[in-house]
Amino acid sequence: MEFDNINKTIKVVSEDYYIDNIKIVEYIQKENYIELIDSNYIEINKRGTIINNKIDLLAINKNYKTTGKPIKDVLKKKNIAFYIWIVNPKLKKKDTNYGALAEFVIDSISKKRIVFESNGGCK
Repeated sequence: MEFDNINKTIKVVSEDYYIDNIKIVEYIQKENYIELIDSNYIEINKRGTIINNKIDLLAINKNYKTTGKPIKDVLKKKNIAFYIWIVNPKLKKKDTNYGALAEFVIDSISKKRIVFESNGGCK
């Protein structure tokens, strides 16, 4: 998973995997953990049949439905957490490698481009 903090894009770099849904939530940094601010979030869910391995968060297309706060408002926050579910449509939902969750947090001083690995080993 690649996040470009300047252009606000998310790209799956694992072959055959695509973005199914994204949740972006503002958080507060605590001593050894983060506390999510449940009222300040955006959810982006795939609703069409077109599959995307890259999403421009500032120009969500009609293939995705958004709920929650305006995305620009959430992306302006200093600390935000991302939860991105990626899937491989060539596999069946019951297959072990069908999907994976990529979780990461960023702050306003994050690098321009950051690569994260999902918990399932996908990038």
